[in-house]
Amino acid sequence: MGVSMGLLFFCVGVVLLQTVVSQDRIPIVSRRQRTDINQPGEEVFAEPSSFSCGNISDGTRFACGSCTNVMICNYQKQAVGSYDCSSIDPANPYCEDGKCTNETDCKIKSDLCPATDKFYPVPNNCSEAVYCGTDYVATTYTSPSPSYMFDIATQSWVFRKTPADCFQINCATAANMNKFFAYKPNPQLYVYCGTSGPLTFQCDDNNVYNESTKRCEFGCIKEGKFPIAGEPTKFYSCLVGPNGTLQKFEESCPIGTEFNPDPAVLRCVIKLAGSG
Repeated sequence: MGVSMGLLFFCVGVVLLQTVVSQDRIPIVSRRQRTDINQPGEEVFAEPSSFSCGNISDGTRFACGSCTNVMICNYQKQAVGSYDCSSIDPANPYCEDGKCTNETDCKIKSDLCPATDKFYPVPNNCSEAVYCGTDYVATTYTSPSPSYMFDIATQSWVFRKTPADCFQINCATAANMNKFFAYKPNPQLYVYCGTSGPLTFQCDDNNVYNESTKRCEFGCIKEGKFPIAGEPTKFYSCLVGPNGTLQKFEESCPIGTEFNPDPAVLRCVIKLAGSG
């Protein structure tokens, strides 16, 4: 009986010792795992961006997430939420030092600017245009009269002959949300209606936006002859039609010739030896 009880106490002691040893090892492994998980956040704060909760002083819980957005931060300097200033007060649409204000030193890029150093029409107001300066910062200009609209081809205001000349895309309607539209007066431009408003894009030279295929394709922007990619013996002719609009025709060069796309030539010439 005494021997049996002794063996029992010995076995229980061994189990308890193993439990203590194993539990002593668990926190070491766990701490290492937690450290690995937290490293990405620590690395971000080590090199904070200009808009970051990591830049705020202790005790502060608001920071600018962008020129127009406020981030809500916790005391661990982590972003836990955000809001746009314009949604709180349209009169104070900018963020400075974690607060909404009506002035800013930010160079805010405009989604109405597909390129720089050029004027572009405002898609939802044919009486307005924006000048897209360096860094895609836009300055709005209003037509000298409601009878004029902006023409991107001439980079100037032109007289609206009919009400239909005023082409506008209303991105505020649910039916137009999350859709692409060709800008009809000059389909080299196309517009996407996003939740933040219209975004203007521009196709490459001699291309226009096709709403059906949802891509840029060759189109007649101006009168003349143009090469067809991958078709050296063919070319497009853009000719003025009876109603004054440009019509596109596909033409072929005579046998033994190919189209020379050099702007100084733009015609069919005799094939060079070895040119296929």
